Order: sequence, then C-alpha cells, then structure tokens
Amino acid sequence: MKKSVMLLILILVPIVIAQDEAIFKSQYITVNFNISSEVSVIPTDHDYILRYVKADLSYFPYDDARQTVLEQHTTPKANKTNGSLIFKWVNVKGSSLSFEVNTKLKIVNRPYYIPRKIDFPITDLAKGYEQYTKPTQVIDSGDNRIIRLASELANGEDDLFEVAFKVGNWTKKNIQYNLSTLTAEVSQKASWVLENRKGVCDELTSLFIAMLRSLGVPARFIAGYSYTNSRLFQENWGPHGWAEVYFPSYGWVPFDVTYGELGYIDASHIKLKSSLDPNMSSMYYQWRGKYVELETQPLSFNTEIIEAGPQQVEHVKLNAQILRDRVGFGSYNLVEVTVENPSLFYIVEDIIISNTENIETVGDNSQLVLLKPGQKKTMYWILKLNQDLNTSYVYTFPVKVYTISNISKNIFFESEDNEKFYSLQEMQDYIREETQEEEKIYSTNVELDCNTDKNSYHIYETAQVSCTVRNIGNTLLYELEVCMKDNCSSFDLGISQTERLGYTYKPELAGSAQIKVVARNNEVFKAANLDIHILDEPGIRILGLEFPTNVTYEDEFEIKLELTKSSTAYPRNVEMIFSKGNTAKRYYFNELDNKAFVYQLKGKELKEGTNNFRIDVTWYDNNNKEYTLKQGFEIYREDYSFWKRILTFFRELF
Repeated sequence: MKKSVMLLILILVPIVIAQDEAIFKSQYITVNFNISSEVSVIPTDHDYILRYVKADLSYFPYDDARQTVLEQHTTPKANKTNGSLIFKWVNVKGSSLSFEVNTKLKIVNRPYYIPRKIDFPITDLAKGYEQYTKPTQVIDSGDNRIIRLASELANGEDDLFEVAFKVGNWTKKNIQYNLSTLTAEVSQKASWVLENRKGVCDELTSLFIAMLRSLGVPARFIAGYSYTNSRLFQENWGPHGWAEVYFPSYGWVPFDVTYGELGYIDASHIKLKSSLDPNMSSMYYQWRGKYVELETQPLSFNTEIIEAGPQQVEHVKLNAQILRDRVGFGSYNLVEVTVENPSLFYIVEDIIISNTENIETVGDNSQLVLLKPGQKKTMYWILKLNQDLNTSYVYTFPVKVYTISNISKNIFFESEDNEKFYSLQEMQDYIREETQEEEKIYSTNVELDCNTDKNSYHIYETAQVSCTVRNIGNTLLYELEVCMKDNCSSFDLGISQTERLGYTYKPELAGSAQIKVVARNNEVFKAANLDIHILDEPGIRILGLEFPTNVTYEDEFEIKLELTKSSTAYPRNVEMIFSKGNTAKRYYFNELDNKAFVYQLKGKELKEGTNNFRIDVTWYDNNNKEYTLKQGFEIYREDYSFWKRILTFFRELF
C-alpha cells in the first residue's frame, strides 16, 4: 500500500507580521512622521560673520485626497510659502543649526472611484495640465523609442484606464528593479531605463510617466516615503517615488509601478512632493556671511504607526480551481482563477499564487488584472511538478491563490507515479482555446453540452459521447464546425435551432482523461470539456513468497505470502485458494488492496519426498470480466526412520 504525504505551502510574500497587516489590510493608518536635518557652521577665520541662514524645504507631508494632516509642528518655527517650509536663523553664533518637522497624519487605504470609461485619446485638456504632457530633463518623452512603445501598447484602446494600466503593467513586468543605479548622482533618463531595462523606483516611474506623456496623457512625479517588506533593504521605511495620472473630471490618480499598485496606493505611501521631473530639488540653503562655510547633512526620517483602522472591505470576489485533480510525476498542471469586480468603479488587483515544495510555476507567480465595474476575468498559471518523487507515495499538493489584501482560496491536487502525464503544450493549448472563447463575442450565445454514458471506463472500453449544440442568439451561424479531435461535423445552425451529435472515444492511457469537443466558425468558439477516469485492467501480484525448500519430520516452519493489487483499478470479488495436495483453504474479498498470509506447518504433516503447493487467484473488474493468476511451489521432506514411517502410514490411513 502506498503512503500519502501532503506538502507544505511556501508563501512568497510575507503578509503575517502585524505592521504589514496594518498597512495592507486596514482601511486607514495614523502615523507620526518626523523629518530632521542639521547644518554645520565652519568658520575660516576667527572674525567670521554669519548674518542669516535660510533653509527651503519643499519635501514634507500636506493635505491630499488620501492623506490628512492632523497636526504639524516645526522646530524652529517655519513659514509656509508657495508649498515650502522656510526656516531662518539670524546672526548665527554656534557650530551647528538644526530643524525638525513633526507631522501626525491619517492615510486612507482605498482605490480611487472611477465609475465610468474616460475616453482616450484625451481631446479636450483643461488649462494648466498641458505642462504635464511635455518632456523634461529626466522624463524625455520625446524619445522615438518611447513614443513607439507607448503607441504599440495603446494601439486600439479607447479607455484611459486601460491605457494607463497597460503601460504600468508592461513597465513592472519588463523593467528589472535594480539598486545599481543608486550610485548615480541623479536619476537616469527614461530613455536610458528603456534601453537598459533596469532601474530603481524613480527610474521605473520616469519611464512610465514618459510613455503616458508621449500619448498626450498628463502625468507627474511624486516623491514620498513608504513601507516595504523587500529583503533588498535593511530598513522597512524609506524614500520612494511613484506617479499620478490625470483623469479628466476626476483628478490625479496614483500609479505605483514598482509596487504594482495601479490606480491606487496602499496606506504606507506618505506623499511629500509633486513635480514635473524627479530631479527637481526638494531642499536648498541660502546664507549671507563672511569667513564662513556651511556643511549640510541629508534629511533624516522617522515613521511610527500609532493607529490602524478596521480591516478594509474586500473589493473583488475570487474563485480558483485546478484543471487536473491527479497527475503523474513530472507532469504539468493548470490553475484557473476567476476574479470578479462587484463594485461600481474600476479595480486593479495583484493576484498571487503560492510556491509549494516540488512545484515550479511557469512564468511569474503574480499577475495584475484590471476589472471594470461588474466585470469578471479569468487568469491562468501553469505548474510544473518535480519528476524525482518517491514512487512509494501518493502526494497531495496544496496551492494557495491570494491577493495582497489577503483574499485567498486554497485548492489541492494529487500526484502518483503511474498517473497520466500532461505536457506543457496541452496546458498552453487549453489556455489558448479558453482565451479564444472569451475573445469571440458571439460565443456567449451558443450552448454546447456534452456528456458520456458513464464517468469511468476500463482501458479496453470505448466511451460514447453525446453532444447538443444550440443557437440561443439572434444570428444565423454559418458553417459551424463541431469537432472531437479529428472527427468533425459542419452545418449551418439557425436561430433557436439545436443539433445533436455523437462521438466515440477510445482511451489510450489509464488515469484521468479529458474529452474536448469544440464548436467554431469565424464568430464563435465554444468548448466543452468532459473529465473521465480511465481504469487499467485490475491486476494482482503475489509478493514476498517465503518457504523452506527442505524440511524434516520434526521441523516446524512457516509459509508466507502477500497478495497486492498491481493496478490503479481495484480487483473485485477476489477468491484465493491455497492448496497442498488434496487439501485447500479458500479466501474471499469484495475488493483487494493488500493482504498478507502466514501458514504454520509441521514436517510430520507432509509426505516423504516432494510436496506440491498451489496458489490460485480469481478476480473480476467492474464489467464482470474474469482474471486469474496461478503459482505453484514445492517443499521436499527428507527421509526418516522406520518407526516414524509406520506412524505416518497409520496417520494418513485413518
């Protein structure tokens, strides 16, 4: 009998620690945020004079659509002018100057409410927004390569959210987050990022903005502070850059391509500055004096979460299923995830599939999906199972599908050595056919129903498949072709008409199998998939047969044997006869998996010379087909004394 083993789920993204939960799951968080710095005063002569020093800080929290300043204090007291905090020291004496900005603010965690399609291209841009469509020093949106790529991504789209999502999703997938560019004094240009396919958050954002600007979509750079649980950083909180895209009639909508948050940002994003270009200065100093120099220090930050709101509302519905419940070692399998947006506004979700031991995901473990109000979409992940598994075990593999806000579904599948192998091509063909059905608009107006006469078949049987195809739309379907593999029928199907078809399916391998029937023409693609189980012929083997080949009259000995099934199908109505000469013992089992037998014998019970033993096994399958197995062996009893012969003679006689 094979043993069962269940593999543990290894989650890719840690979302269990308290601070992560507060940020990603709460409706809002309240934080204390501190910015500080200092300036060293370095005299070059003992008669130095420093009449004043001014520090202009344009990098600090302020009220916004998703963040509210509850309290803000500066030390020393600063004047707020044109979006800057101005600190000023007069007639300075001393070796250093310092300042602080302490802010308590509340940040909400919610998507932006865009309830309807915003037309693309934008044809009537309000005054003041045109500057956000022009090239700048770093965001060189006039580069021909940027223009070409953006145009290819937006080709045929008339929905602004779809365009922004496509550009953001492409950037996240194709530009590698790489800390090596941090060594540069300023951010690399967007064209450089496109050419080298790498960069940090500022540079990914610059390329995203550049592509949108090349399409005439206003976009601006946001400098701020945020939380990350990435192992690339020693500290969880740090400076970060993202973008805002202008949606006519709705305003500026955040897009963080680094985090994959498109059309929303989580509550850890503290907005500090918006600008046309990421290289615009956030801090500069001015002073007047003689025989003195100033040495400035970089800004220091400290962030503390002091309150987390209730858990946020789940914005999507998630469902997941596995294509094959059982597969063989080394086989491919498919996870099919359906995501539905029941809300009245656009939603972008990051759907993630866990990583389980001995399973490799083909491609990315996460996929971004944009859902319009009320829309439902299907996503696919192909899994590759390790082929070097223990043949003595039946494995159960758990797979978890979840979102960053912890909406999740758990599914399972099993694997055994002699189960069916499914190829990568079969999985890709399935996805292509399912996607093709979604793309052909008339497919929803065709019903295709198929069934078989039973759910499981033996390998020697032929399955009978019955199908009905019905036109439930208002269009005559010309040259509709319905096929099961190469067996095809072609006909015109009128409105409200039904066609009945029959096919035969001959199994090739034991295990799980799928019968696929497809109806198609230029307007329609509809598929029906029937899962059936193919049973091999039930088999029984005799294992572990142990017996002595020679015994004496005085010996006591054992005969051991084991009956075990040698197939996936279970042998039914099993009868075993164990016979010695003219004597026999019979055993009956309704169903056999594994059964051991031990017989205690004595040498005096055998006749002198050769003794013949037989094992006869008879069994049946579900169709009452009979199978037999026979095996014999000999045990030789040695000669013994005259008186023992006489005793044996009379014992056998009576």
